[in-house]
Amino acid sequence: MMSIQLLYSRQVPRTINCDPAMLTRSANAVTNDEILAILSKVKSKHPVGNAVLDAQIALDVYAALELRGEIISNLKSNGIDEDIATALANVSVIEVCDSPACSRCKGTGLFMRAGEGLIECSKCHGVGSFVPSGRELHRLVISYLPESKRMSRDTFKRKWYDIYMGAVDTLHTEAGEAAAYAKDILRKIENENEYREVG
Repeated sequence: MMSIQLLYSRQVPRTINCDPAMLTRSANAVTNDEILAILSKVKSKHPVGNAVLDAQIALDVYAALELRGEIISNLKSNGIDEDIATALANVSVIEVCDSPACSRCKGTGLFMRAGEGLIECSKCHGVGSFVPSGRELHRLVISYLPESKRMSRDTFKRKWYDIYMGAVDTLHTEAGEAAAYAKDILRKIENENEYREVG
């Protein structure tokens, strides 16, 4: 079955034509038109999750901007100051969409431990990407704030960390739901194509 990474990267013009192996089709392979139809369905049902996957995989800067806008709007509607909402949104989108792969698990979210087999990576908590330390996170958030609104690390941890993590967790959850929905559609299309090939 086609991976979610390949599904989202196939919509980017440079990847459609650059790899001849991607263009080799078996009879049950998914066409570019089917890919666009799948992405359209995912976008209509899971717009935030679709934007996360677009920003992560297709490196769509407009999707990242859309996510920032959604988070800022949500935080402001909960009474959070616009500057703080903007800083939290910027950093949460960076963590979820722009983080490099975790150095321990190499982006898989899992690693092999002797006697235990594959276990969840303790460094990235299973997400597969770099997770900043508390000190790095605080430094990054205050870099987006005007000097008059910068806060101590203790204040950030006590007052804003849970709100920040709520935004990060929401983005991960939405992306997971969008990916699961896309996989389900892909599976159905590939099964139909395989049935046609046999029939």
